[in-house]
Amino acid sequence: MAHMIRMLNDLPEVVYEQLPIEEFWLSRDAQSPEGILVRNANMHQIALPANLVAIGNVGTGVTHIPIERCSAKGVVVFNTPGAGANAIKEMVLMALLISGRKVIAGINWLQTMRDHGSAIPAIVDKGRKMYVGPEIMGKRLGVIGLGTVGQMVANAALNLGMKVVGYDPFLSNDQAGSLPRGVKRVQTMPEALQESDYITLHVALNDKTRGIIDQQALAATKPGAVLINFTGGELVDQKAALEALEQERLSLYITDFPNEALIGHQRIICLPHLGLETPETDEMCAMMAAKQLKAYIKTGSIKNSVNFPGCELSDNFICRIAVLHPNVSSLVAHIAAALSEQHIAISGLVTRVRGKLAYTVVDTDQKLDEHIVDRINAIPGVFRARCLMQGKVW
Repeated sequence: MAHMIRMLNDLPEVVYEQLPIEEFWLSRDAQSPEGILVRNANMHQIALPANLVAIGNVGTGVTHIPIERCSAKGVVVFNTPGAGANAIKEMVLMALLISGRKVIAGINWLQTMRDHGSAIPAIVDKGRKMYVGPEIMGKRLGVIGLGTVGQMVANAALNLGMKVVGYDPFLSNDQAGSLPRGVKRVQTMPEALQESDYITLHVALNDKTRGIIDQQALAATKPGAVLINFTGGELVDQKAALEALEQERLSLYITDFPNEALIGHQRIICLPHLGLETPETDEMCAMMAAKQLKAYIKTGSIKNSVNFPGCELSDNFICRIAVLHPNVSSLVAHIAAALSEQHIAISGLVTRVRGKLAYTVVDTDQKLDEHIVDRINAIPGVFRARCLMQGKVW
């Protein structure tokens, strides 16, 4: 029987390549799906089907998904970090180039020249000095957040002859090891801000990073710096940014997150949320979301979940029991005891933890029936247990 997947938005054809019809049935109106693919449809008012085990979000932001409710019901939510990395990198490079050379102001001025006929060349020759701006070569770029996108931006800036200083309090060891040569990594954000001519933000928006660019941070910023934000509007304390612009602590703010207070300000360039709006990014996000959904449904492997811990698993197994549960050590013992009661030999066991949530996967060489899943699901605290065996899931 094919796995039922509900699509809440129209998605690129690439999802059908990742979820072939021989194994998956994709529908906009499936009533009892195992998986959901969504881009931006509001799921907060949608009841979560009893059979739902995973949601693949086509994009990084998940505010339209009820994460806590999903976690409590044992529904793994995936997103697609890095899928739009190149698109964001290109937008940051564009912002760097237009911020110094006053390109937009110059273009707007030229639009007023249409009725001046043959006098245009002379007017332009005289007036162009108003739009003189510095080159970016040799200037210093501060990269706040050195994950996939931040590293791509840093590398591109180095290739353009810029100096790069980076700060990231959440950098993993793997990411630190892949930092481009030439990036000067500092341990505090003020160190990065106080020597940067340009600042670009690439940390994920969450409770720890909301308002990370606040009055205190801007007070440490090099006078006249340009702030670039293609990651999340709430990373910047808007009131503090406006004050910094008025005081010329910042010379310019370029943001992809416009609102009433920002549009029309002489020192702010607003874009209409164009950062990820490319056909290439759309396809890459859809492909990643579908691929991650498929891997979890068929093998129990978790990669890029926003609620449960990552756990990448081999697809070479005979029978696998996958259990989502709170991070309580006694639950793992209860799971093992339930298997022991049925004389089931364990060939492999792994538990991964993320905050208050945990994921335990047990492999066995024995074929099991659905009663063992019922037994584990009955353990107090367990969110959901599934048994995966040679294409069958229950």
